Parts: sequence; C-alpha cells; structure tokens
Amino acid sequence: MDTSAMVGLMGLTFFCNKCVEVFYKFRNDKVSPEADELKQTCEQAISAFKSLKWPREPDVPSVAERAIFNTNEEIESLEQVMASETEEANETLDALIRNLEFVLKGRSIEERKQKAEKLQRFFDTLGDYSFYATRDSLRISSSMSGV
Repeated sequence: MDTSAMVGLMGLTFFCNKCVEVFYKFRNDKVSPEADELKQTCEQAISAFKSLKWPREPDVPSVAERAIFNTNEEIESLEQVMASETEEANETLDALIRNLEFVLKGRSIEERKQKAEKLQRFFDTLGDYSFYATRDSLRISSSMSGV
C-alpha cells in the first residue's frame, strides 16, 4: 500500500471519529441543531456519499467538496461495512444520505436525534474498519522493509 492510501485511510478514520463525536454531542444537547459543526460534518458526508453514486447521481460534488473515498482502500473499508448491511449498497448509500439530510433539515428534534444515533453507529463501525486497515498496512509495510 502506498503512502497516499495510508494517509487516506487515516483521514477516513479521523473523519469517522469526528462524525461519531458530532452526532453524540447533538444527541446529548451539547451541539445545537443549527450549529456549524453539525452542518459542515453532515454536508461533507453527504458530498462524499453522493460522489460514490456517480454517474447515477445528478448532483455530484466537486473533488474539493469531498475529502474521503478518494482511494481504493477507503472504498474497500466502506464496502466491508456495507457488506454487513442487509440492504444493497445503493440502498444503503441512499439511506445514509437521507439520514444526513434529515439530521440537517428534519422538523422533529427527537427524530433528528434518532437518525443521528444510527449515523453515529455507522461511522463508528466505518472508523474501526479504516483504523484496522491502516494498522494492518503499517504492519505489512514495516515487516517488508525489515524494520
């Protein structure tokens, strides 16, 4: 695995940790529904998930708007998580996007918090997969270099 792939996986891990933290804070009334932190995190995740739906997604974000899922390793981590879901990958992506949009714009705060809890669990699992992939690739690369 090259350095950019490892950096990508680490970036995915950090992003997932940020999502888990923001959704946890939102659910526990430590971040308001109108907070920039919540809005920016949701928008970044929506942008990244929509980029995976190309060419079926008419509203494809620019590369500058998405910082995750740029490497095969990041996508493989996502695929591993999605393989454990009961829905097809496209349905799972659609559900993630809908949940993120609902957290941003839903009417009921309690329903928004329920969606945030689902998202928190998803990003926690995705973060674990990307962390373990990074750790394994670091282990393999150090054993190959004789360190």
